[in-house]
Amino acid sequence: MYAMMHSASKTLRLSLLSGLCVVVFFSLAPLTAAAQNPGEPDPSGDDPPLLGPGGVGNADGTNQQPTNLLWLKASELDAVNGDPVGTWSDISGNDNDFSQGTSASQPVYEDGGNGINQTPVLRFDGSDDRLVDEDGTSYLEGLSGVTVFFVVESDVTDVDNGVFATREPNGRDADMVGLRYDQGGAFGDGEGVMKFVTKTEPDSSGGGFDPENDNVETKPSAGSSNNIQNHSSNPRLYRVEWASGENAQLYTNGFQANIQNRVNEGGGGLPLTDTLSEASGTEIRNILGQGPKNGNPDAYWDGKIAEVIFYGEKLNEAQHRIVESYLETRYNFESETIKADLYNFDDSHPGEVGGIGRTSGGDKHLKGGSSIIQFDDGSSNNLSNGDFALTGHDGRRLTYTTNERPNGDTRGDGGSNVQKVQREWKVDLTGASSQTIGVDVELSKLSFPAGFNDYALFVDDDGDFSSGATFYDLDSSGKVSGVTIEDGDHLTVATIKRTIAYSNGAANDFEDTGGGAVGDAFSPALEVALNYPSGTPISGVPYTVSEVSSTLVEDTDGTFGNEGPGNQEDYRGADGSFTIPADTETLDVNAGGGVFEVLNDARDAANKSDEQSAEELDVTLDTGGFPASLAGGGTTTFSFTINDDDDPRKVSFAAGSSGSLKPLAIQGSNPEEDTDTNADNQSDNEDDVSTVSFEVALPEGITGSVSTKAVFEVKGADINDFSIPANGDNEKVSDRKGKVVVNTTKSVDGPDNDSETSSTGYGTFDIAIDDDALHENDDTLRVELISAESASLDSRDESVLDLEYTILNDDPVPQVSFASSTDSDQEDVTGAVGTLQLDAAAGKDVDVAFSVGGSATGGGTDYVQNTTSPITFPAGETERDVSFSIANDNVQEINETIEVSISSGSTDPTVGSPSTFTYTIVDNDNIGPDGPGGVGDSDALQVWMRANGGANQSPGDTPSQDGDPVGEWVDESGNDNDFTQTGGQRPTLQTDTINGRPALQFNETNDEVLTDDDGNDEYVNGEPAFSFFTVSKSNETDTESGVFVADNGDG
Repeated sequence: MYAMMHSASKTLRLSLLSGLCVVVFFSLAPLTAAAQNPGEPDPSGDDPPLLGPGGVGNADGTNQQPTNLLWLKASELDAVNGDPVGTWSDISGNDNDFSQGTSASQPVYEDGGNGINQTPVLRFDGSDDRLVDEDGTSYLEGLSGVTVFFVVESDVTDVDNGVFATREPNGRDADMVGLRYDQGGAFGDGEGVMKFVTKTEPDSSGGGFDPENDNVETKPSAGSSNNIQNHSSNPRLYRVEWASGENAQLYTNGFQANIQNRVNEGGGGLPLTDTLSEASGTEIRNILGQGPKNGNPDAYWDGKIAEVIFYGEKLNEAQHRIVESYLETRYNFESETIKADLYNFDDSHPGEVGGIGRTSGGDKHLKGGSSIIQFDDGSSNNLSNGDFALTGHDGRRLTYTTNERPNGDTRGDGGSNVQKVQREWKVDLTGASSQTIGVDVELSKLSFPAGFNDYALFVDDDGDFSSGATFYDLDSSGKVSGVTIEDGDHLTVATIKRTIAYSNGAANDFEDTGGGAVGDAFSPALEVALNYPSGTPISGVPYTVSEVSSTLVEDTDGTFGNEGPGNQEDYRGADGSFTIPADTETLDVNAGGGVFEVLNDARDAANKSDEQSAEELDVTLDTGGFPASLAGGGTTTFSFTINDDDDPRKVSFAAGSSGSLKPLAIQGSNPEEDTDTNADNQSDNEDDVSTVSFEVALPEGITGSVSTKAVFEVKGADINDFSIPANGDNEKVSDRKGKVVVNTTKSVDGPDNDSETSSTGYGTFDIAIDDDALHENDDTLRVELISAESASLDSRDESVLDLEYTILNDDPVPQVSFASSTDSDQEDVTGAVGTLQLDAAAGKDVDVAFSVGGSATGGGTDYVQNTTSPITFPAGETERDVSFSIANDNVQEINETIEVSISSGSTDPTVGSPSTFTYTIVDNDNIGPDGPGGVGDSDALQVWMRANGGANQSPGDTPSQDGDPVGEWVDESGNDNDFTQTGGQRPTLQTDTINGRPALQFNETNDEVLTDDDGNDEYVNGEPAFSFFTVSKSNETDTESGVFVADNGDG
């Protein structure tokens, strides 16, 4: 008989006795997935399997997987609570279904509310319910090893019943593989034992009892090694395994059972060294819900069965540990712990736990996972011995959501091009905190939403994929290598819309950038960017090159000068396509002239009339011809403007140094620097200059027209510090841009070799400077020429296209002072504030340094300083507080001060008055002049008695003289806490006893003592602290005696 053990788990519960939950049998072969609508898993959160339980095994044992011969899983049944089940379909991919045609013998489906750990089960009634696979022994015959898992829960513990058998019960344990519970033990070894059997020889003809088998009986409990009973009414996970040449073993909740008896009933030796075998005949079949019992062939299962897994070989340690972790998490073994549990996220991500690993002994399972995600370390071998990587999911569906778009809050498109599935996985690593492995995603379970074109894996450390998630591109088969995962990381699968666009939509340059010789060429940068890189190259990305300007001439044959009159070819370029290499986000597709080149045509710059306007050509991405994994996004047309280097109207700022290109002076840049002709980095105070004028010019001898304009832009400087006026033909384009007409002429002698003056075009524009009243930093504005109309910018090295002007602050610094010079309060008022104020707001941040002194002690003794020096006034603010936290102590002390002084000479503002703030901490612990040494008043000082003070012979009576008894010692604290006595127990006043001063003499023999009967309640009980002083002199040193005691009157 084949037997199975319980294996306890954290979050899933299994029981064997009266109910059978699940049984799974694996051999080394991959599983095939059952068909299912893409993105729509069943409501339980489980999907038809890609691999076997825990990602271990498949249907045929290929790809280095064990063969999963049988997998019965109650949650996969299409049934509702209370339905009888006539067929339990095998989901291993082998169609080894179990069925029952007699309705009265069909087990009943119970949903999660009645199942094990909210997971459905089949309930067998213990009377005649059973399911049969008539062809079952055909896939068991000849096996040299098996591993079987049963997840069950029994309704009874004192009745013989069986879980699984491979032949009709015949009153003895003679099955090829069998498992049952024996109430008394076949060998009389006590109650509550499990029995299982494997057999390698059929019964002899005639039904003789001589099979070669390994018939095993456990002890009533698992023994001293653990406290898990083999059989109980709690859910149980049994694992049974056998390999030829090894003894069969039974495990309960992951713990190996102690064996009471092991017998070969055929009389042969053990272990068995052959393969599983059984004679053919009508009695040979696989039965679920019934097991053989010596003398009781009707031992039906009474309880639940949730899952059965049957492998066609003995699993290695790594494999069975992973399967048990899957079962432990699924069925939540609350009462006992699975010994081999490798997964700790049972509560948040319990779905379909699986993964990969290597044991310390070197056993390995290198491909497995959860649902549609499988880990793969088969090729990289990054896992070391003792390392495991398991994952489980949260049970949500595989449908897409627009919520929590991966990195959506950090992407320019807001994440509109990505949608994750609702389901998320969490990873538990054992043996290492990080692993780099491959991941396979079963894409057949997914489909693209409209407009999306690829899939991706995202890894995130906190489960919030909207930011910080790492992207991994999946290839067409759903694979990606080199995925780095940290312990506790979250995973999800997403669909993406991979888009391509130009990084810049336009550029321009002069045609002679590639060289000054006619026909010289250059290739402008043409950068494209992908929003998501591809793990594989993307080839065949088409583009078109088109002429926007009708005057463009293309060099079609690659030889300059053959097209058009007079060597006028402007460019080379034609429609084509390019390839984006793998893992590339940005690419210059025109590197080396792959798309187009700009040519320097044959026009002569010396001939000032030989000119042409700037010309434009476009390179457009042909989105209609894109590969399926790519779409257009953003800018898909790139416009390039070819600036003609033969155009004589070249605009720049005028310059005045000898021999420069343009000997023109800008006047009025500022009154003190009129002789500095158009110098860069000019400056002046803002109230001395209301307007700064800039002059632009054309080369010597070149004149403009009303349409010749230079476009300028003011950069830097605060927009409130300047403005661009519109005057004459000049135009204000925006707050920072304007146009100046370059059409005025001057007669100048420039750098030409001749000494003749020439009529030259120029234009002047103004920048108005705002004279504000704010103390602020000096502000530098930079004026740049950015384009030209009916002209071009002069980009030659000698030309100036930008100038700087610095607006010097001329407003006085504000004055700082304290709002008040003094303040005070009791020390139990916990906060103190000195307010600093500026007499005027500043246009920049200003710092004020200060120092702290005074008689109080900082650092928490009397106060804590909350504000550090210097304190910053943000621009526009005029008040800031220097604050302190005051300590409310129990110490009697004099009033103390905190003094805050503005540090003269180290501050940004000037220092005004008052420059010092004094805060007085008023002590609330009752220090006064009334007590001894001037310390304490009647609130704090409870008792003060002096022998030279009030001492009377009796209360209110004649004062005591030297030698008189003292019946009243008067309290001088002001609280009237007098001490009294009567009769012979009164002490005596002696006037010259201690250092020539009076004292009261107490005689122990007469029990002389003074008391205050109300003192305990009035000023002793409940006091958190006190100080007690006494001046006394003892007449004896070897006798116990006391000076003062506070008691409750009972001694």
